[in-house]
Amino acid sequence: MPDRAVLFVSVPTGVGGSTRSLANLMSYLHGDAVRILAGPAQGRFVELVDDRHGAEQRLPLISSRNLRPLRRAWSAVRIAAFVMRNRGRLAAVHANGLKEFSLAMPAAVLSRVPLVVWVHNFRLPPSVRILGGLWRLLLPLCDVRWAAVSPLARGLVADAGLARPADVAIVRAIGTSDAGMDLEE
Repeated sequence: MPDRAVLFVSVPTGVGGSTRSLANLMSYLHGDAVRILAGPAQGRFVELVDDRHGAEQRLPLISSRNLRPLRRAWSAVRIAAFVMRNRGRLAAVHANGLKEFSLAMPAAVLSRVPLVVWVHNFRLPPSVRILGGLWRLLLPLCDVRWAAVSPLARGLVADAGLARPADVAIVRAIGTSDAGMDLEE
């Protein structure tokens, strides 16, 4: 078993374009790193990851629809505590979207573990609209890598002041148009 691990943060319970891409990525990393999924305990996404043998470990997050702000705060604390305990073996934390960026940002600040943010959003989630000023202040303390599925997603990150456009790589699947694949669960 590899010494290094990657923590993948994804909160949707369903399967859409971004969660399907994440499940693919996780399955391709088999043998290269211990894959840890921080996300819902159950749902179609978890079933897809299980079917593809995409994760060796789990960090279950509360996925109830009740008390969303409190649940998100608890999830961010849980992720930060896990990352701090495991920072010696974590190669990176992968946030699968801007909601997940807000959940993983405290962990990145406290632990200095690199944070990779996969941006597929077509609008800013409330967590980034509300906490964006704080994130902009803390970003210089972190090693954050940005990847977007389209110029629209890159522009969203830049317009929010989270990164310069030149610092956001656009990643496209072979054969896609310039618009990329702007899919949101």
